[in-house]
Amino acid sequence: MRDQLMLTLVLGGVLTALALGGCGGKLATTGWATVTNVDPHGRILMRYEDGKTAWKRLDRDNFLKDFRTVQKNLFKPAKLVETKKGSTLTFPGGETLIYRNVDLD
Repeated sequence: MRDQLMLTLVLGGVLTALALGGCGGKLATTGWATVTNVDPHGRILMRYEDGKTAWKRLDRDNFLKDFRTVQKNLFKPAKLVETKKGSTLTFPGGETLIYRNVDLD
């Protein structure tokens, strides 16, 4: 009985610690960026607030609409939220588009 109680307390403590942040990590990165270039294949060149640049790919589901949105908002600062599964860019007028990392394969 005593061993079972001790096992329950230890297991409960470990599970509580894991649930409260033991397996946590940063889920998203936020900040500002500007789109400095867009090509006909749906790739956009983004310049981040720290000066770094990176190529990203527009979402294929809304390609034409997003392409026009990017053209209209070139060089305008936009709020970004980047995650591993997909990222968003929101321009000053409230227009939002989804983009992903460019596959280098």
